Amino acid sequence: MNNKKINLIYIASNGRSGSTLLELLLHKVRSFWTMGEISAVSWSLKEKDKKCGCGSKIDNCSFWEKVRNKIGDTLEKRETHPFRTSYGTRDLLRKEIVKVGSNFFSNKNHKLFCKNNYKVFKKIKEIASKASEEEIKYLIDSSKGPYRLWWLNNCSELEVNTIHITKDPRAFIYSMTKNQNFFKKFWFSIRMSFRYVVENRLIKKASGKKYKHIKYEELASNPEKTIKEITKWLGVPYKLIENKINHGVSGNAMRYNFNKVKLDEKWKNNLHPFLKFITILITYHSAKKYGYFK
Repeated sequence: MNNKKINLIYIASNGRSGSTLLELLLHKVRSFWTMGEISAVSWSLKEKDKKCGCGSKIDNCSFWEKVRNKIGDTLEKRETHPFRTSYGTRDLLRKEIVKVGSNFFSNKNHKLFCKNNYKVFKKIKEIASKASEEEIKYLIDSSKGPYRLWWLNNCSELEVNTIHITKDPRAFIYSMTKNQNFFKKFWFSIRMSFRYVVENRLIKKASGKKYKHIKYEELASNPEKTIKEITKWLGVPYKLIENKINHGVSGNAMRYNFNKVKLDEKWKNNLHPFLKFITILITYHSAKKYGYFK
């Protein structure tokens, strides 16, 4: 394909680790545009009650209406999002795990995946540039998952910049288990601790040369410093547009009412000591690599 490459920022994480916060802050940067979890867009369009980041139901959003009028058929194709099974569910473990781990790549559907995603990104970039009255240079995809990241990194049409955001595993476990009874919390803590280890490892393996790791705790404590570091890494000026409308899809509910950044550390008082112990036991080696458990 002779088309100019599209610069993509891919935000990867376990989930509940600050990915929505990060993309909303990056969206304010001049010439950046967030799509949210674009892999969920087809379900957003089919389920009429899903909302766009602007606050309107996505079915009534003028931005997505323009996108649908141009490439609605492509948005709904399974080939653009093969690793998502529903609006809120991503594949965590599947056959691609072996290929990612061995750096082996071969899939007959990959070219179609690249072609359709490039078509979607290109059209969104064009419409976003008109809507914001400036040239959009970076699109942001916060779909999070390692398999989508791996496939995107192997698309010659794209220049993928991976930002890997992690959270203290105890905070991650707390956010995933806080609404369950203790018995469920116990087993879910074990399961989610292993997910933390495996998924973060996969994200690192699936990332290309353009990779940057950040910690949720640092982002929430000093968002300006973190975003400046990212823009410097990308080689773009740190210039913000505060009232820029967000048309991202899916992600944390904060997308629809975002106005203040606050570090959430409720886990320190509310996570049971035994669950803290289990989490540390399983995730220690992995989390230490990301700056935890010093």
